[in-house]
This record gives sequence, C-alpha cells and structure tokens, in this order.
Amino acid sequence: MRLRMRMLLLVLLVGLLTSSCYGNTFNFTATTVGAPTSGIWPNVTPFNTTTGGTFDGSFYNPFLPYSAFTFTVDTSGSYDFLSTSTVFDPYTYLYSGVFNPADKVTNLIVGNDVFGPGNFSQSGFNGIPLTASDVYTYITLPDVTGETPGLYTASINGPGIVTPTPEPGTALLLGWGLIGVAALRRRFGK
Repeated sequence: MRLRMRMLLLVLLVGLLTSSCYGNTFNFTATTVGAPTSGIWPNVTPFNTTTGGTFDGSFYNPFLPYSAFTFTVDTSGSYDFLSTSTVFDPYTYLYSGVFNPADKVTNLIVGNDVFGPGNFSQSGFNGIPLTASDVYTYITLPDVTGETPGLYTASINGPGIVTPTPEPGTALLLGWGLIGVAALRRRFGK
C-alpha cells in the first residue's frame, strides 16, 4: 500500500512538473467569466515595441475582466499569437514577465484589437521575437464595456515548446498541499 501511494505521488509530481506542449503549436481554452477586472488599459491599434513602435500614451478606462496566461518557450525565435471568441470581441496584449495590473505599460511588448479588417472575433499578432526561458504573459479581454465575458480559444505558434508557468501563488499552494499529504501519510501511515 505504501509503495502504491508513493508511486501515485511520484507520477502526479512528474506530470505536473513536465506538462508542456510538444510541437510547434500550443492551444488552450480559457474564460473571462469570473476573471479579475482592471481598468485603464493602454490603447493599442496596434502597438508593437519589437518593430520600433512607441506607445502613444492614450488609455481607455473600462473595467474589464481579463484572462492572463503566463508561459515560457524553450527556443528563441518568432512566435504568432491568436485569440478567438464567438462571445466577445477580444483585445490582446503580450507582456515580458509576470503581468502587473497596476502598471499596464511597463513590460508591454505588443497589443492589438482586431486581427484583420472587420474581423471582430479574433485578435493577435505575428512575428513576435521571444527568448528561450524568459517568462511572458498573454492577456485576453473583451474589447468594450458591456460585452459578455465568456470562453475563448488561443494559440501560440513558433519554433519551440510553450510551457505554462504557474503563478507564484499556485506553486506555493501546490507545495503546501504536498507537505500536507506527506504529513498525513506520516501520521496515519504508522
């Protein structure tokens, strides 16, 4: 029984530590329902620091629910991003490092509203250079106040493997959970 429990914990831990997408496309589905809200978003149409663009300093101020996906890549190169929703018109941003909702300009790499003329169900950007092992955060939110939050799908395409990075609080919670399981095993395993 002890060996079986140890094997189960080992498989769970290895699975959590090595979960990533093998290939050149990472797809995920997320939602803005019940997501945190934040206002004063940079007005980008499009804004791209990688091509020499500069932020013009204008903002729009609706408090909108946003979804943040934090990740790393294992290969430096050019990556494409796309968010698609049938519920809302997505607005997307890419940040270097972990996103700070109190400071939406620092570390902003690129942002975009519509992906192509008249295409209000998609947002994204192409050809964004990313560096291996650096942390990035991909933000998706509804474009305007009053739009219904909902599900969206997103993809990141590039030369390397995209690996989701847990927020520091998630990693801490996982660590405390594993400590609790070990303590229970020790207490009741005798």
